[in-house]
Amino acid sequence: MSTVALPVTSARQRTRADRRFYLTMALASALVIVIGFSRSYYLKVYFPSAPALRLLVHLHAAVFTAWLIYFVTQTALVAAQRPALHRKLGLLGAALGSLMILLGLLVAFSAMRLSHGTPILSPEATFLVGLIDIFSFALFFILGWVRRRDREAHQRLMLLSVIGGLLGAAIGRIVGYGVSVPVVSAINLAFIFAGPVYDLITRRRVHPVYLYGCLFLLITFTPLRFPVGASPQWHRIAHALVGR
Repeated sequence: MSTVALPVTSARQRTRADRRFYLTMALASALVIVIGFSRSYYLKVYFPSAPALRLLVHLHAAVFTAWLIYFVTQTALVAAQRPALHRKLGLLGAALGSLMILLGLLVAFSAMRLSHGTPILSPEATFLVGLIDIFSFALFFILGWVRRRDREAHQRLMLLSVIGGLLGAAIGRIVGYGVSVPVVSAINLAFIFAGPVYDLITRRRVHPVYLYGCLFLLITFTPLRFPVGASPQWHRIAHALVGR
């Protein structure tokens, strides 16, 4: 992150700094996600105690991984000043993102029907956390596609789709590695605020996408979902949604 601490005084300097910043954020997000899902998926062979995965979960994880590779690749293409190829791959991203949303919903509803929770969350609370993650990803991803011709808005929306929709699930799993909830929450908040802080350093103002997007992420911050997920009212809604 040291590359963004320098004063940025021209449009050309800002563009160069943007490329470095968004590539750094893409790589950092991907690293945290791989670490978070290492025991349950990426390095599962080394953790035999991890539960077996159903075919649907395998398919979801494969598409999830493909999207993550795509996101880093697209960011790297921009950093390498290859915008033409970046645009050509846009339809692939639209397809992968749409599959992510569909498979995410299928996995969430399936897990709720099977009463799958986590060591610290009930199946109903897990269902709520998952649904909000999927909605967050879908919201920013769709807006990012709509605003794809606006570079300033597009790059911020696509980063928020990963931070808001994918990062929370991975960071939450790091709690199982012995990391405390406050530390995990601080990591999550650092990713949320990185974009606005970068804007302040390079532009002396925060882009509206970050203002409204980060406000949404703070309102729906994962720990704030837990009381709602534990409430009897949500339990009734969750069971009604899956027909139980």
